[in-house]
Amino acid sequence: MGCFGDGGAITTNSLEIADKIFLLRDHGQKTKTEILCYGYNSRLDNLQAAVLNVKLRYLPKWIERRREIAEIYNNGLKDIKEIKTPFVRQNNNILMFIKIMFS
Repeated sequence: MGCFGDGGAITTNSLEIADKIFLLRDHGQKTKTEILCYGYNSRLDNLQAAVLNVKLRYLPKWIERRREIAEIYNNGLKDIKEIKTPFVRQNNNILMFIKIMFS
């Protein structure tokens, strides 16, 4: 999720992904003397953090709207044999940030 300028936020419910992101955001450092991978210097200023704090309140609504729009696309394209849309299981928590179609 982007903010006003050169910042953003990542959300996950995976501890494995979260651990990797924590490494990447601070030069790949586990401790000050233990570097596990190449990383970045990713710090937000106060303004960018404030923008993200406000946007996080709306995230569940935005995700639901993206799912609704993806369903509209799937229903509208399902009878076109040259286009194949991804199969999505019911009650799946897929985000639908990017709509993928195969032709």
